Amino acid sequence: MPVPLSLFGVRVRSDGRTGRAAWRVLSQEHPVLVWLLVGYCACLVLLAVAPDGAL
Repeated sequence: MPVPLSLFGVRVRSDGRTGRAAWRVLSQEHPVLVWLLVGYCACLVLLAVAPDGAL
């Protein structure tokens, strides 16, 4: 089950499904991985919206 990470976010594909269906399958099979990916995306959002030098 590939989970490519990039500077722009995460793309998940599982059991031939993408999007929300893949997140659902992934969260049932690997809940810790999903929480780590959610944290990664939250950090990306914080970096994107933080004013210069705020972080």
